[in-house]
Amino acid sequence: VRNGGQLLTSAFGSGDAGKIEVNANQRLTIAGSDANFDQRVAEFGAENLDTDGAASGLLANTAADSTGNGGSVAVTAGEMVVRDGARVAVNSDGTGDGGDLEVEADSLLLDNQGKLTAETASGDGGDIILRVDDSLTLRRNSEISTTAGTEGAGGNGGNMRIDAGFIIAVPEEDSDIAANAFEGNGGKIDITTDGIFGIEFRPKQTRLSDITASSRFGLAGEVIINQLNIDPSRGLAELPSDLVDAAKQVDRSCSANSAARRSSFVVTGRGGLPPKPTDALESEVVRSEEHTS
Repeated sequence: VRNGGQLLTSAFGSGDAGKIEVNANQRLTIAGSDANFDQRVAEFGAENLDTDGAASGLLANTAADSTGNGGSVAVTAGEMVVRDGARVAVNSDGTGDGGDLEVEADSLLLDNQGKLTAETASGDGGDIILRVDDSLTLRRNSEISTTAGTEGAGGNGGNMRIDAGFIIAVPEEDSDIAANAFEGNGGKIDITTDGIFGIEFRPKQTRLSDITASSRFGLAGEVIINQLNIDPSRGLAELPSDLVDAAKQVDRSCSANSAARRSSFVVTGRGGLPPKPTDALESEVVRSEEHTS
């Protein structure tokens, strides 16, 4: 889905937006935007274009004058990539609530302003559920958001649940995981992962990569991070340096020059196994006779 391509289901009145379901066994890429979008708006008018902005995306949104709720998007993929301004969105730009967005993938990459959103203008933010077996990576101002409300309009931040092997970002690139609100309450973010690198919880958004559930005028939300108990940054366990001296583990009474001389070695018969399990063990001791002349 590239260069302004969109899978789109919208609502402009009182109804809810519809549902988009994508099953991609290997790779799903959503990337880029329509370079000619502004020219087409000028020529035909925005109301005559069957698209939701210039960016590529999977979009189940509602329009600004609507009262319905955002739709739902469900994606199952091996590898999923959302990059270069593309987005997967279940937003409500009217008075309704955001929809539900669910992704199940081996890996998920958001890069260069790639976004997953369930945001609203005045209703409650929608829910986002991500199940990623390996790595969830956010790069270059990318975002996962259930933020709700604008100035003068309420709405509580939505809920978000992320189960991922690792969550990776770059601190200085300002990529965010957010369930914020304006006048309502912040949402809930529940993360289970083996490790988080380059992004961390903060009370409010900064120019760094943040995890936030804040509210400007309401109550802050909740962020729960369930992480592997082992912290690799604390180093590995130090092994003992006093290794066992193997020389002290051998009984010296077995030595040929030992005063005890308690050991012996006896060879009887062929000293091995018969050629076949059913054969008898025969002696092959060689005799030597002395002859005198």
